[in-house]
Amino acid sequence: VVINGAAKEIGKAAIIAVTKARGMELAAAVDKVLVGEDAGT
Repeated sequence: VVINGAAKEIGKAAIIAVTKARGMELAAAVDKVLVGEDAGT
């Protein structure tokens, strides 16, 4: 799964949901802010 807008509140919630979901894997998290930061933090 690729999440666009990952630094926003809904994007962060989507990252959590994908990482907890069975059979899904976070392939990329994209946003124009927080470039280079770990999407899992």
